[in-house]
Amino acid sequence: MGRLAESEGESELYRDLRMKLYIDPTDMQTKYAESPVYLQKLMNAWADGLNYYLYTHPNVNPKVLKKFEPWMALTFTEGSIGGDIESINIESLESFYSKGKSDSTLAQLTQDPNAEPQGSNGIAIAPQNTKNGHALLLINPHTSFYFRAEVHMQSDEGLNAYGAVTWGQFFIYQGFNENAGWMHTSSGG
Repeated sequence: MGRLAESEGESELYRDLRMKLYIDPTDMQTKYAESPVYLQKLMNAWADGLNYYLYTHPNVNPKVLKKFEPWMALTFTEGSIGGDIESINIESLESFYSKGKSDSTLAQLTQDPNAEPQGSNGIAIAPQNTKNGHALLLINPHTSFYFRAEVHMQSDEGLNAYGAVTWGQFFIYQGFNENAGWMHTSSGG
């Protein structure tokens, strides 16, 4: 949410500024209020669960967020949905906003378009193209080992899905259930 400097110090101000280009708390609160009831229930449960954990674990002392609000669930982004936050170069952003360093232009804030491509990839193979007649969904998310955890989620409301989640998110980001599979990829191509 652009609050890293509150825990890590002034050196993270431009990383926070970059995040603020993507996350506006007032906008997120409006989006929460406009969300369908089922999604608001999920976001409420997410915040309630985190707050309950903090309440029942008084030895846990968060550096910045002492209380979670439901709209905060909408702030999760890693750039693969919507804009790619990492395409904004932090050093160029600092140079653009720093006093006496006006040689940067807005065009210099983004990464070199000719740089080596980055991102993830995925392949869907139709059942008629596989030996056993079952569809295949393959993904290489290009993330660190600890960035995604695998989970099997079930609920009394009918949720039954297996896949990968990202830190703090309350949904399966890439996965499958008995009816469908889903993935996303992130690349500029």
